[in-house]
Amino acid sequence: MRLRDFHHIVILQTAFIGDVALVLYLAEAVRHLHPEARITLVTTPIAATFAQYCTALTSVVAFDKRGKHKGFGGIVRLAGELRKSGVDCVLAPHRSFRTTLLARLLGAKYSVGFTKNSIAWLYNKRVEYQPVHEIERNVALLGVFEDCGHIPHITPSIVLPASIGEASKALLKEHGIERDFVACAPGSVWATKRWREEHFIRLSELLQHEGKRVVLLGGKEDEALCQRIAEKSGCISFAGKTSLPEMLAVLRSASVLVGNDSAPAHLAALVDCPTVAVFGPTVQAFGFAPRSSRSVVVENTGLACRPCSPHGTNTCPLGTHECMWSVQPERVLEAARNLMLNPSTGSEAKSA
Repeated sequence: MRLRDFHHIVILQTAFIGDVALVLYLAEAVRHLHPEARITLVTTPIAATFAQYCTALTSVVAFDKRGKHKGFGGIVRLAGELRKSGVDCVLAPHRSFRTTLLARLLGAKYSVGFTKNSIAWLYNKRVEYQPVHEIERNVALLGVFEDCGHIPHITPSIVLPASIGEASKALLKEHGIERDFVACAPGSVWATKRWREEHFIRLSELLQHEGKRVVLLGGKEDEALCQRIAEKSGCISFAGKTSLPEMLAVLRSASVLVGNDSAPAHLAALVDCPTVAVFGPTVQAFGFAPRSSRSVVVENTGLACRPCSPHGTNTCPLGTHECMWSVQPERVLEAARNLMLNPSTGSEAKSA
C-alpha cells in the first residue's frame, strides 16, 4: 500500500497542546511525501487555534469532546461530518479509546495506529511504540507505506497572520520591550513538572540584573502563579493575556525560552526559539525533549528516584520534590546565557 494511493488523509491527535505541536511534524512529513493530498488534522478546540497556521495542513477540525462532540453521539456526529469529505486514510498517534472509536467510525479504507493504542486491533496496521523522540515516533507511522522509505526531518512551517504579529508587538511595546528579552513559562499541567516558583523568581532577578527583560508566558490557568513571580521579581506577566498564536509570535521574538517539560517548549520549537527546559520527574528518554535547533535540558541526573512517572504527578511520591529543588537558578541562567551568547550551542537538546 502506498501513501500516494490516498487522497484525504486524517491525522487524529486530541491530547495536550504540546502533543499537538509535535504531531505537526508528522503532517509536514505527509505533505513532503504526498504534496497533492488533502490533509486534515482533528484536534482539540484550543490546539486548533494555532494548528490552523501550519501550512502542511489543508484543514483543521476541532473535536469538542467536552462540548458538542461529547459522548458516543458526539463522536458519531463528527465522524459523519468527516465522512462526507471522503476520508480514505487515518493516522492515529493518539492512543485513547475515543480516538480509536472515531478512527473506526470514519470508514476509511486504511488506518494506522500504534500497538499501544486502545483496542489497537481495530486498525488495519499497527506500529510498535518505539523509545525515541515523539516526533520520530509519530513519523514512524508512515513506515507501513511502500513509498515512504526515507522520511526526512522537516520542521513544520507556521505562517501567522500579520494581525497576530502586530498584536504581540503591541503588547511588548506597551511594556517598553522590542527585542532582546527572555521568555519564561513556569506552568505545567502536572504540578511536579513545574520548576520551583522560588527558582523562577531568582532566575528573573538574575536575568534583570544582567540587563535582560523577562516576560512570563502561560494560559489562564497560569495567571496566579505568574502574577506572584512577576510581583516578587519585577518582571512582566503575559499569562492569560495572549492566545496561543500570539504566544508563538512572542516566542518568535524572544532571545530564549526557559520552561519545563511542557507545551511551551514544543511551541517554541515551531518558531525555532532557543530553549532551556528544566526536567524533574520525567527524563529525555521518554521522547519529549525540546527540539528547537538550539536547546538545552537542565536536570539532576544523580537522583535514583528519577523518573517517577511517565508524565509527572500532582505531588512528589517522596514528598521532597528534590528533582526540581536541586536544579539551581544559577545553572539555568548559565544555560540560557550560553544559548544567547553562542549561536552554535546545541543542535539537539543536551543536558547541562
